[in-house]
Amino acid sequence: MMIKEGRYFVKREEPFVIFMLGMRIHNLWNVGKWAQVYRLIPPMLEELEAGGAPGYLGSIYKVSFREPLIIQYWNSVEELHTYSKAKDKLHVPVWKTFNQQVGKSKDIGIWHETYTIEPSAHENIYVNMPPKGLGQFSPLISLEKKRRNYKERFKQS
Repeated sequence: MMIKEGRYFVKREEPFVIFMLGMRIHNLWNVGKWAQVYRLIPPMLEELEAGGAPGYLGSIYKVSFREPLIIQYWNSVEELHTYSKAKDKLHVPVWKTFNQQVGKSKDIGIWHETYTIEPSAHENIYVNMPPKGLGQFSPLISLEKKRRNYKERFKQS
């Protein structure tokens, strides 16, 4: 990744959504259950990355064997829900397969959280970093000296 020198922030004029999806393997020995989940998720994420859903901005993955985490950025909750219910997309069959093969097992737990972020309710800063977080999916703006304090950045975000 290329380092972007200097200080930057992201300014969004419209709300956006952060969707977090996680899993925890409770029983490491029941490989058949958790391996099934590991096989189901990547094709769905590949579909999204290939432009499979309007409003999808991108994902960040926390690679952890026992507790993987996906953080997604969307333009709206409506677009996230439209994707999750679309019968011509992978989420519906993945969810059905999960429930049939894994859902009642106590060997694996899953969770998700959805947050709508208003334009004036977020602050971010990136200093000498490759694009990260929201900065991977939204234009970075140079942070001038006059906006170095968080109160000013909050007003601008």
